[in-house]
Amino acid sequence: MIKRFAIVLAAALGLAGCGEPEAARIVVRGEISEDQAAVVGEAIAAFERACPDLVERYWGDVESAEAVVWGPEVVKDLLEIDYRWEQWGWTRWIEINVKIVDDPKIIPGRHRAQGHTLYYFLGGGRRPGVDGKKTQSQVLCPMPDGQGSDVLKPAPGLAVVDQLG
Repeated sequence: MIKRFAIVLAAALGLAGCGEPEAARIVVRGEISEDQAAVVGEAIAAFERACPDLVERYWGDVESAEAVVWGPEVVKDLLEIDYRWEQWGWTRWIEINVKIVDDPKIIPGRHRAQGHTLYYFLGGGRRPGVDGKKTQSQVLCPMPDGQGSDVLKPAPGLAVVDQLG
């Protein structure tokens, strides 16, 4: 059975009931099965562990966040041209897009994140991890700065993404 799911991370991020402002949610865009929703939940928890600064320090400056599941039925047409398959063995992944507010109060100005959308890709394969798509994504996670090119931060827990079917 296919359903539309919204995964709310307030409790997973440790923000619920802490007197913090209302936590941003990561909403899954598109339709996924209940089994896929469980995998996405595990992957998001692994993402949280891999990017502690983003979720523990800076999440108050997040305007919105969404996840898109790229399963094998979508990815199959990309495999011949996509580096994630060639370099890391990813045959499916989860894209996380995090929109930062225009006037952040928590994120230091030196990070130049105001109004940016941060792009992360989560995958398993031979090299499970978080792919940071641009400098602001890399700095706020944190991961080594790739000067705007992709950087893979190892996250063994993201091997779960291979269970998306």
